[in-house]
Amino acid sequence: MSGKTIPSLIELSIIHKDGKEIPVEITSAATVYKGKSANAVYIRDITARKRVEKELKKHQQRLEKLVRERTSRLEQKISKLKQTEIALRESEERYRSLFNNVPVGIFEVDFSEARKYFLKSVDNDVKNIDDYFNKNQLEFFKCMELVRIIDINKALIDIYEAKNKNEVRLFFEKTVIKEKSFYNSYMHIFHLIAEGAPGISYEEYTKTFIGNWRNQLINILPAPGCEKTFARVFISVMDITNLKSIENKLHESYESEKLLRIRLEQEIKHRMDFTRLLVHELRTPLTPLLGASELLARELKDERLIDTVKAIYNGALKLESRVNKLLDQAKLETGSLELKREITDANKLLNEIVEYVKPRLAKKSQSIKLDIMTPLSLLFADEERLSQIILNLVDNSFKNTPIGGKIIIRAYEDHEYLVFEVEDNGYGIAKKNQKSLFKPYSQVHNNGDNLGGLGLGLFLCKSLVELHGGKIWVNSKKGKGSIFSFSIPTGSPIKYH
Repeated sequence: MSGKTIPSLIELSIIHKDGKEIPVEITSAATVYKGKSANAVYIRDITARKRVEKELKKHQQRLEKLVRERTSRLEQKISKLKQTEIALRESEERYRSLFNNVPVGIFEVDFSEARKYFLKSVDNDVKNIDDYFNKNQLEFFKCMELVRIIDINKALIDIYEAKNKNEVRLFFEKTVIKEKSFYNSYMHIFHLIAEGAPGISYEEYTKTFIGNWRNQLINILPAPGCEKTFARVFISVMDITNLKSIENKLHESYESEKLLRIRLEQEIKHRMDFTRLLVHELRTPLTPLLGASELLARELKDERLIDTVKAIYNGALKLESRVNKLLDQAKLETGSLELKREITDANKLLNEIVEYVKPRLAKKSQSIKLDIMTPLSLLFADEERLSQIILNLVDNSFKNTPIGGKIIIRAYEDHEYLVFEVEDNGYGIAKKNQKSLFKPYSQVHNNGDNLGGLGLGLFLCKSLVELHGGKIWVNSKKGKGSIFSFSIPTGSPIKYH
């Protein structure tokens, strides 16, 4: 058989005699057989090859999938890295903006090499770093030569009154390490390194580049993550010269105020001592005068002499009252007047006051009435001082009410207070004069009369009412009479102990 093969290739599946389908490859070629043209066909079982091809395809698909997955993960990582890079760049920009614009001077310094040399040169047995460096100053300066300034912000340039960063950098890198005046400042840093403290703060008095001396607050703090290496340390410098000046002025003011307070206390004590002495000197002759005049009034039969003795007795009583008011005022001004609180029956007290003042009011044909609608609750108050307040107000009405006038004492409960009122139909008080009524030495001459007195009565009333925790006020109109009112909290013994 001879002839030329015509390239031809067909792949198909055939059914084997056992019914199994198998892949085959068929090729054919034109030839001459026994002198005649013929077509030769070749059939080859390619089952094994197909199996291998199938496995290769699966393997290829797995590889392609793996490549896609790894490529995707790599792209994600690259994207995240880019985002991180952008975030870091933005963070660095924000940091630099903050660093350069913050109003506190900042050094950003690398102490890592200085730290290594320091720890290497300082023996573990060294107990006192200051003593060590005082004896080995060359070691100290060697450490300082290894310090590297990373950056300086604008505020620091302003604080040191320098021209630019380079001027500050050169000064600290070339000059400061050789200046003994800066020795203590840097010793703080080495203490920080040796002791492993989180940071340190101290004050300095430093000269600027143009010769001005300034007070500074220095804070030294390793950057986060650099606590062990000191590769990045922030040294903040705050100018506290003005603050120190204010502090010194405040201290001077405090000392001055303290001295003035001592003098004032001494003056108050002297005044109180003088008042007590004055009261004692006035009371000493008053006591026998009152006793003698009272005895004479009872024993004498001559009406003319009796009137004279009564005038003496009443004058002595008035003088004693004024002396007592002067003493009370002195105690109020010095804060030494204290209340003696006790359970007080206001109903009984008011009745006693009305009976006590009736004889005096009768001399001017004045009437007095007690107006209590319902029984009053018990008070926890100073009964003697409460009586003094009401008597002062009644006396005030007596003086400012004409002959035949009427005075009413009224009392009622208002929530947690008892309100007392003394009303009269006297001359009344002009609106413009009411504001000064309760001030010491204030006197209002109604109807053109000077009624005498020290002008302390209403001031003492106000002070005693306020000591009780109450308030006092007046309602009055010129020519229409007056109503003086005050409130006293009912209180309880528990509340005031």
